[in-house]
Amino acid sequence: MGQVKSCIVRDNRRQPDPNWPFDFDSFVARAPGARVMPYGVLGNNNLAKRVGAVAPEPDDEMVILDPAGMHHIRGGPSNASGAAGAIYAWLGIDADDSFPKPVIEAVTEPLKAKYHSYGGKHCIHVVGFDFRTRNMNKQEAIEVLTEAYGNVLMEFCTTGKKTLRLLPISGGIFSGYWGQSMAQFSTITAEALERAYWFLPPDKQHLVDEAKLEMCIFMTDEVPFFEKAFFGLDTAPKDFWSKPACAPPPCLGRDLRRQAPAHVG
Repeated sequence: MGQVKSCIVRDNRRQPDPNWPFDFDSFVARAPGARVMPYGVLGNNNLAKRVGAVAPEPDDEMVILDPAGMHHIRGGPSNASGAAGAIYAWLGIDADDSFPKPVIEAVTEPLKAKYHSYGGKHCIHVVGFDFRTRNMNKQEAIEVLTEAYGNVLMEFCTTGKKTLRLLPISGGIFSGYWGQSMAQFSTITAEALERAYWFLPPDKQHLVDEAKLEMCIFMTDEVPFFEKAFFGLDTAPKDFWSKPACAPPPCLGRDLRRQAPAHVG
């Protein structure tokens, strides 16, 4: 897979959010324009753990991302805990001994992804790379996660849905060395998602363009790092997300993305 130059894009047609405390001219966002959200895919965070406590619970028009481990796919959802376990409880499969057959057949190794609908609840299962198992430099880590995010976006394009709640793939215990520096890991995440978008076929890029993408961050103290990585902004005031009237920054990476970066290498 060739390298893609970083492409920071701007949408000057959008109006500033009056609740956002930064100068609008400073707004920049990486393609594909994912908005950084101070909650996990179930609408909760580490300070408010009830599903839907911070943002609406996912509905029938929304797809969420499951950060499965390979051991989850092979051993079944009943063995999961943490973020994956919470997602499986919400999907109603936390007592099941195995995943649906299409998921098992598709997710056979790390970086693979598969969409499945569970009675009106929509999920893309993806197995990230376990960075504890191998030392990688930053570029290698970006290459690996680019493939994972690319598979996730391709699966999302099959759903017909308009909202995708993402989360950092290979986060938490799987982040290994990179988890020691959230500034580094957030940048790796942003660059990998950006590159994954540019490697999509044009028709799939169009489907992503029309969708609403959220990068959901469960740990509130990690939100500023992802804001900076995704939007090129200095970190928000510490009390900013606690203000009920405030909204996350507008998605700015949607309308000028046809100015694709040059492929090199």
